[in-house]
Amino acid sequence: SILFNIALYQRVGTLDAGAARRLIVEPVQGCGPIYDDLAIDKMLRVTGGPPYFLQLLCHALINLHNRERRNYLTIEDVNRTLAEKVGLGEAHLDFLWGESSPEEQDVLLALARFLSAVEPASRGAVAGLLADQGLPLNPAQVSDATRRLVQREILRQDEPGADRHEFTVDLVRLWLEETRSLDRIVEEMG
Repeated sequence: SILFNIALYQRVGTLDAGAARRLIVEPVQGCGPIYDDLAIDKMLRVTGGPPYFLQLLCHALINLHNRERRNYLTIEDVNRTLAEKVGLGEAHLDFLWGESSPEEQDVLLALARFLSAVEPASRGAVAGLLADQGLPLNPAQVSDATRRLVQREILRQDEPGADRHEFTVDLVRLWLEETRSLDRIVEEMG
């Protein structure tokens, strides 16, 4: 979008757990739904703390609350909303994808595959999966791409000093699985 090219860039950090919980609960306190604790935990886990994605998810959940006229929201509602609304932040996610190098895109797709299967993924494992799919990157290229993705705050280290990474915002992983799977990219290349 042209808007991404003309706007000033202002870094907005992530919210800590307390601030994120307040962003979910306080705006609707007294007139909106009550969230169960599991729903709030899932919302925090999937959005990772950036207020942008948290607000998008809250908006979708409030719309659900208004449509169904219930006074509570559960983890099932969060899961259902996520399944229906992975494209909530489509423009932002498309921008993140477009700003990523081909190597970074390959690493993101491989990590999305590993993390959806709840498997830890080292740089060597990512390089191996990409090679198996016909997208050969050596471990040094994977390491460089991963480092750049961490600097851009798309990925973070699973543990300090570990050779495993996870998505800062799990919604990015869900979007990748839905719109840009590794199998789909390999199929388009063939």
